[in-house]
Amino acid sequence: MVPVIPTPGNHEYYTLQGAAPNVRVWDILGRSNLVVTLHHTPMTNTVGVTNGFHLAVTAADGRTASAQLDADHRLVAVDAGFDALTGYAPADLLGRPLAAFPLHDRPAVPPRRVLAPHWRPQFTLPRNGPAGLEETVYYLDYQGTRIVSLNSNELQESQVGWLREILARNPNRWTLLTFHHPVFSPARNRDNPRLRALWKPVFDEFRVDLVLTGHDHTYARTGDVAGRAVVGTENVPEGYRQAWDPEIGTVYVVSVSGPKMYAQEHTDWAVRRAEDTQLFQVITVDGDELRYQARTATGRLYDAFTLRKRPGRPNALLESLPPEHRRPPATPAE
Repeated sequence: MVPVIPTPGNHEYYTLQGAAPNVRVWDILGRSNLVVTLHHTPMTNTVGVTNGFHLAVTAADGRTASAQLDADHRLVAVDAGFDALTGYAPADLLGRPLAAFPLHDRPAVPPRRVLAPHWRPQFTLPRNGPAGLEETVYYLDYQGTRIVSLNSNELQESQVGWLREILARNPNRWTLLTFHHPVFSPARNRDNPRLRALWKPVFDEFRVDLVLTGHDHTYARTGDVAGRAVVGTENVPEGYRQAWDPEIGTVYVVSVSGPKMYAQEHTDWAVRRAEDTQLFQVITVDGDELRYQARTATGRLYDAFTLRKRPGRPNALLESLPPEHRRPPATPAE
């Protein structure tokens, strides 16, 4: 029995405010910025509907100002103190939201995503990852396979050196990686270029066998698409003709097991695709062969391939492709 290999996704993180939400930074005339504390008081009309806000402003040095905002948070009136604080005349500000030019209102300390406190008590995982990422970045060796969990939610760059080290001293025949965000994104309007630029060169250097990811709520798997006309290059790194590189041999899988589904876009790089299909994976390692199956929630085989080790060469990829599940093409508007 393979041990559980959890890797954190979006729902294992929450947003931690870096400071009180009403402590803000403004760009002001003649200086780079000004730290202010804001207090909004709603203004209501005769039937109790909020139609604007009174804004009280206190600068870090104790100076004060006030203004009025409309229901859409645009400045509609400012006092003389506002002019003194910011250096801007009323004509420069009125009709503009605080977040727009020229003030560019923003948090004094940007919020950041942090791991939820339930993660570590819920699992007992190896503590062999980089400092600060314990039990979210780790590896374990199981019957000739090194299984590595990375954390794509934070500190991606700090994981590169650790990953290179544990792959360089890997005594196992097979290497599997898992993390949340895809290297190649099949879903519409999604891409992770920074992650790809940081991590994929390491995967290539050590010829990682299989990379398992999620996040995009759809299914796509790389393979040999040399005979297919590729339309566009979105999500495919420069210098690569296709996402599956025959000189490297790494297979990338993006999958979804839950009911939430997204549409696909620009997936010509994938040899196998599915939309609106819940899937789970069955992976069998037997000596020089790794057999992969993706099955539907009812157990029906949807995708399958075999990786076969070849001395001094990239893995051989042997395909087994049942029919695809795809959404029907959109009907053009009349």
